[in-house]
Amino acid sequence: ALTVDSQLDSISKLKDLGMELGKLDTKNLTFTTTPVIDNPAEKVKATVVLNESSAPQVFDMIKNDISFTAVKEKKKKEAAAVAARLKGTKAPASEVRVRILNGGAVAGSAQETLSWLQNEEGVTKSENAGNAPAELAKTTLEYAPDQADQARRLADIMGLPGSALKPGESVTNSQGLPAMTLTLGKDFKGAGVSLTAPSKAPEGVQKSTADKVECAK
Repeated sequence: ALTVDSQLDSISKLKDLGMELGKLDTKNLTFTTTPVIDNPAEKVKATVVLNESSAPQVFDMIKNDISFTAVKEKKKKEAAAVAARLKGTKAPASEVRVRILNGGAVAGSAQETLSWLQNEEGVTKSENAGNAPAELAKTTLEYAPDQADQARRLADIMGLPGSALKPGESVTNSQGLPAMTLTLGKDFKGAGVSLTAPSKAPEGVQKSTADKVECAK
């Protein structure tokens, strides 16, 4: 049974859609099976439940648009450039100066993060700057070029991916000193919870690509 979008109301639009689908590289179109195990609550194994050791990683990859197959050279270069933001010297935690804004995270997240950074991680030059002017889907850390070592340290402490680091400009904190801006987005899961997404599928996950014809297992 197939229900099409109401906007696909002409032969020409269907043709255009078909032409676009024809550009798909079947080597990069992956079919995978959700990792499951036999239901431990049953004596007779009739149902299955999610494998908690590997299923969350699969779902995180889908959520973060991480490929299950090899990426093209251009994307590899882009990924390498983003990852390079995390490489280099790291300033001591005591030298990291950052303003924290809530940009879509659960209410109270900015204060929770501030307390955690100051009391547990030694980032004493941090402050709660309230709510961001707009909500963000993902957490970001904006910093000036001369603050890169501070950004790398904060990213290391918080488990931020290279994509969260946004080279830009510094802002002035409540003391009139230059500071970075950490905006907690909707993806923020709590102080101390890493936001780095998995880079590859967990071991043992069944997957195949569309360029191969295989019977279901």
